[in-house]
Parts: sequence; C-alpha cells; structure tokens
Amino acid sequence: MIGEIEYIRKQVFGGFNRTDVVNYVAKLTKERNDEREASNIAKRELADLTDEMAKLKLELEETKTHINEAERHRDQIEEAKAAIGKAAILYLDLEKTNDEVKRAKREAEEAKQEAERARQEVEEAKREAAAARLEAEKIKRWANQNREVMKSVFETAEKTFTEFESSS
Repeated sequence: MIGEIEYIRKQVFGGFNRTDVVNYVAKLTKERNDEREASNIAKRELADLTDEMAKLKLELEETKTHINEAERHRDQIEEAKAAIGKAAILYLDLEKTNDEVKRAKREAEEAKQEAERARQEVEEAKREAAAARLEAEKIKRWANQNREVMKSVFETAEKTFTEFESSS
C-alpha cells in the first residue's frame, strides 16, 4: 500500500525483526508485480484499440472509395441522360415515329431512376463515412483519456519502485 506506514519491529540484538522485513519486502514485491500486470493489461488494451482504429481508418478509406465510385457512376448517368435528351430532341426535330420517341422517353426514365439509385448510394456512403468518422473520433477520445490514466499509473509505479530502491 503506497503511503501506508509499515512498522518493523526491532530486535534486541541484530537490528530489525527478520520476519517483519521479509514480509514487508514480499508485500512490496507483490504490489510491484500487481502494478506491472495492470500496466501490461493496459498496454494490451491500448494495442487492441490501436488495431481497431487502424481497421476503422481502412473502412473509412474503403467508404471514400465507394463514394468516389458512386460519384463517377452518377457523372456517367448524367452524361447518359444528356445523350438521351439530345437523342430525344433529334428524334423530334427529324419527326421520327412515335415508337422512337416513346423509346427515348423510356430510356430517359430508366436513366433517371438509375441516377436516383446512384444518388441514394452516394448519400448512404456519405452517412456511413460520417458514422465511421464519429466512431473514429470517439475511439480517439477514449484512447487519449486512457493514455492519461496509464501515464498516471506508470508514474505512480515508477515512484514506488524508486522509493523501494532508495530504501533498500
């Protein structure tokens, strides 16, 4: 127990009571070992969190890639819609048959639906990226908080060990 005063009985001849000294040293050794174990556990937890954060970063990058792909897909759809619109105007200008005009309208509607699906995919990807970003920030805050706790534990252990060594 750090800060707790231990009493070691003196003997008439030969200094301190050997059993008291041995018990006190054993107690200090156990406390130091317990603190080391707690430190090791905290280090493993920090490593696990670091691994998890790396995985989340990878997921975020994958999500960004999906967003970019969806945006490219949207651009292609927009180009397709523009091409369909030009085709519809050409058909009207050239007074093509009603069947050709209906087909162009049908293609335009399909492209519009596909564009809407792509827009929805982009929105979903953005939401996922935002959620991943929030989760990464939460993990980062938690890791920072634990870093301070572990720093305090290490400082206390180091102080105790130094006090133990200087009293030896």
